Amino acid sequence: MERQIEKITNILHAYRIGHRIPGLAAGIILNGQIFYIRGFGTTNASSYRLFTADTLFALQDMTSLFTAQSMLHLAQHSDFSINKPLKDHLSCFDSQELRSITTKHILSHETGFTGDFPLVSSLDSEMSLWYQDIPAYKENLEEMQRIIGTHAIQSREDIASSFSKLPLKHRPGSQTEYNIEPFLLAAIILEKLSGMTWEAYITTHIFQPLGLNKTRIHLDAAAANEASSHYINAIGQPIEAPVPYNPLGAPIASIFSTVNEMLVFLEHCLLQSKQATGAFIQDTPSVFMQGWHIEEEDGKQIWSLSGNQLGGSSYIEMVPAFSYGAVIFANIDMLRLPRLAKRIRNFLLP
Repeated sequence: MERQIEKITNILHAYRIGHRIPGLAAGIILNGQIFYIRGFGTTNASSYRLFTADTLFALQDMTSLFTAQSMLHLAQHSDFSINKPLKDHLSCFDSQELRSITTKHILSHETGFTGDFPLVSSLDSEMSLWYQDIPAYKENLEEMQRIIGTHAIQSREDIASSFSKLPLKHRPGSQTEYNIEPFLLAAIILEKLSGMTWEAYITTHIFQPLGLNKTRIHLDAAAANEASSHYINAIGQPIEAPVPYNPLGAPIASIFSTVNEMLVFLEHCLLQSKQATGAFIQDTPSVFMQGWHIEEEDGKQIWSLSGNQLGGSSYIEMVPAFSYGAVIFANIDMLRLPRLAKRIRNFLLP
């Protein structure tokens, strides 16, 4: 065991140095038990505050896993079904083209909506400003505004209405295409049926029962002192990126957590996955379910999700058959953390 821990530490340390990462933290579950937790480097490129397993970090796309969990919880504790069409809850989805979309399609990335239109992401004004100089982003934003109009979005209901005007790239349920933006629609349905805001629901039914006391939606002044800065990979010194802040779009990109607490969340997901594994078609190369990307590799079924963002890289994975899981946070972007995780996984698992 000591040799394994030393080997993993050496892998992570060499990776941080080789990629000029200010700070990195990782945690591993093996045989259902927490096996490894460690931080490396600092939370800020110009300070000596250590990056640890308790450092708050922006999950970005991983936020969608919590939204998926909230929908599963709602289905277990009410008459809601993820197989019901969105039109049963959102009247703007009652058109011939959209009426077959279900919450299950959202959680499986099968809605048919293209991921090219940054409808929800563009509501983070500061992040959007950073992307304005990227031609593809600017073109997609302008095309989206041409389709839905330039009216100001003031509520999540406005987002649902705007979504209903976007064209489908393919028929719902016929193909998978990674797109977390429709998860906002699931959150709107959650709010309608539960009578609670998405924020209150996940705090009450997910954060609190799992004991995720540091995990939060957005950062207040006190939490900001415990959070990592985020950096853009650049020639020379890294450039500090803005902190994600998107109140209306929170269900897809606004949760901050720590490696320690994501390991607790991962333990919860491992228990769920063991009950659901048999439901997958084994000859399908890849599939999404409950927000996770699932694929077969070397005879193992691997559930994973990256949370890459402007200024940060994060990754979470689990291998249910071995009660194995890993969480990695790094406060610089453009990293291929799945490759790093695979190297560690191949060392630990047969």
